[in-house]
Amino acid sequence: MLKKELREIELNQEVILKNIKSVEYKADNGFIFFAMLSMTVMLSKGIFSYRLIELFGHVMQAGQLIVPFWFILSDIIAEVYGYKNARKIIYAGFVCQIIFSIVCRGLLQLPSPSFWKDSQAYQVVLGDMWRISLAVLCAFIISGFINIKLISKWKLLTNGRYFWLRSIGASGISEILFSILSTFIIQIGRQPIDIIVAIITASIVVKLIYSISFSIPANILVFYLKK
Repeated sequence: MLKKELREIELNQEVILKNIKSVEYKADNGFIFFAMLSMTVMLSKGIFSYRLIELFGHVMQAGQLIVPFWFILSDIIAEVYGYKNARKIIYAGFVCQIIFSIVCRGLLQLPSPSFWKDSQAYQVVLGDMWRISLAVLCAFIISGFINIKLISKWKLLTNGRYFWLRSIGASGISEILFSILSTFIIQIGRQPIDIIVAIITASIVVKLIYSISFSIPANILVFYLKK
């Protein structure tokens, strides 16, 4: 009888350990996916920073259309995987952006064959990537840390409730700061001040609309990941 009970305990322990490993594996996969997606958004924003577009009569940077997704992803990561992991992604993202700018700078310095006619196009898009990286240093890091700090602090105050509301508030404040910092650094000297102010204003409006629109889907995703 005792041997049977001990065997049952051992089997239960094996099942528990297997379940724990399964949960850890799924959590690791989810974290890695969100980290890679965050980096994808950051690099995409950098490449399209100089691409000006006009929507409903308002001029803005094309890259600004995808920046809100980065803040939403940061909210999800901080909420599900913790403030420290969200902070690591910000640091890693900045390092990757710097490496990307160095690679672009180095490859653009290599000579092109005489029959290649499109070399200047690469120079236009990627030639000032160092300035984009500076914008990342000032804008992504400062506003990114404010974002995850706010959502984590408010999480304690609300006992983990109202993620959708905390996400709107934290992302809204951070995105306003990001729009001001990044646009000025990227466009100063390239566009007149009135155009820069118009770009910032349009970017802030679009980002606030994004934050409100995606708060509920993000809340559903957070609930699913926590379960």
